[in-house]
Amino acid sequence: MLHKLKAWWQNKQLAERERAWTSWVLLIASSIGLLASFVLSVEAIQLAKNPDTILPCSLNSVLNCATVGNHWSSAAFGFPNSFLGMMAFSALITIAVARIAGVAFPRWFMVGLQFGAVAGIVFAGWMFYMSYAVIQTLCPWCLTLDFAMLFVFFAVTRNNIREGICPLRTAWRDRAKKVIDTQYDAVVLVLVAVVACALIIGKYGDGLF
Repeated sequence: MLHKLKAWWQNKQLAERERAWTSWVLLIASSIGLLASFVLSVEAIQLAKNPDTILPCSLNSVLNCATVGNHWSSAAFGFPNSFLGMMAFSALITIAVARIAGVAFPRWFMVGLQFGAVAGIVFAGWMFYMSYAVIQTLCPWCLTLDFAMLFVFFAVTRNNIREGICPLRTAWRDRAKKVIDTQYDAVVLVLVAVVACALIIGKYGDGLF
């Protein structure tokens, strides 16, 4: 009996530590994403007034926020993408703070958050592709936002898989939980970030500085 109680308490403590850890990752990443979105929104207003404005982060032909900001993909829905970022990251910060404070959201809410995180990482990946391969110019603040979204996706997905919330089949959910238990998801996160940096340096290394 005592052994079972001890195991239950240890599992409970582990779950609480994991929930707090992923919530802090979500909070920090969302705060960085909100800052990047705010700066990009200010720059979008400046470019709307004068497309030839020289922005502080327009450093050279490779790192040039103005070139990216004047491309149609920076306003995919008819308004600056950064406006979406300001709304989304503000909501994520609120969710992260609430979870740190001990608020338990219902399953349907966390499932919706998961779909939002998937949509966010797909959109961030598309923006990275457009900047890297199509416009062939990089925006430092856009890259900051993309990496912030990567960590948001990591935190939300890790939390939902560990708590059995992710809308997956049972077999896939069990496999995903094993990946998290062995910390392989963190390895994948680092690898994605390293590959993205390697792609940037490999293609634009000479012109970055």
